[in-house]
Amino acid sequence: MPSLPPIRALLRLVALSAFALLAKGCATDPFCDPEFDPEGCPSFQQIGVHVTGTGAGSGVVQAEDINTVQIDCAIHAGVNQGTVCDHTFSDAGGGGSFRLVATADPGSVFVGWGPASCSQVTGNICILDFSASDGNIVFSVVAQFGLASNADLLTLYNGTAGNANLVVGGETPSASNSLGPSQTRDVAIPTAIGTIVSVAAYVGGTQVASTACTVTAAAWQGASNPLVALFTEGSYILTCSNF
Repeated sequence: MPSLPPIRALLRLVALSAFALLAKGCATDPFCDPEFDPEGCPSFQQIGVHVTGTGAGSGVVQAEDINTVQIDCAIHAGVNQGTVCDHTFSDAGGGGSFRLVATADPGSVFVGWGPASCSQVTGNICILDFSASDGNIVFSVVAQFGLASNADLLTLYNGTAGNANLVVGGETPSASNSLGPSQTRDVAIPTAIGTIVSVAAYVGGTQVASTACTVTAAAWQGASNPLVALFTEGSYILTCSNF
């Protein structure tokens, strides 16, 4: 019959091996206890987001991944409306990026992002990049909303004898953009010089014409009248003019 000392030694070896495996696993386990394994546990990077607004208009800034970056910030005349405009989340330290999207309320236009607010800008999308070397970091993002006025409007005019859908950007034909003969509708668009706005005309659900209206310094900013997309009959011509 084996003596007790060898059995104790074997149990001790098994216990030490199990402890070593647990400690090794802790290095990749985001839920491990740093007090148990201070060297193996990963350090979490804290990413903060602080959104503010400026301008006389109103709108909303939201994170594309609302489950991770819980920003859903309503802004009116530069004042945050008690919604989620500040949030901090944890990252395991590998770096990455996230996106904020600005959407203007009816009667307002999104003017742009404040200087140094974003790592990259694509229209109304603010892309924020971070790396592990940044350590804990807070992004301060400013969104500017303005009020729609004549200088912010594109007027769509149906100059034909029948009904037509005049749509802008990503719009699709619907009752809201259907115009009868000589009817108009105004669409708020950005006023930045060089902005190109696509316009299309549909008759009976089929696209029959399209064009692009470009914001220019001479014919747009400070102008007393809006830019007009004029849809005329004949061969169905869609043109942009400043009257």
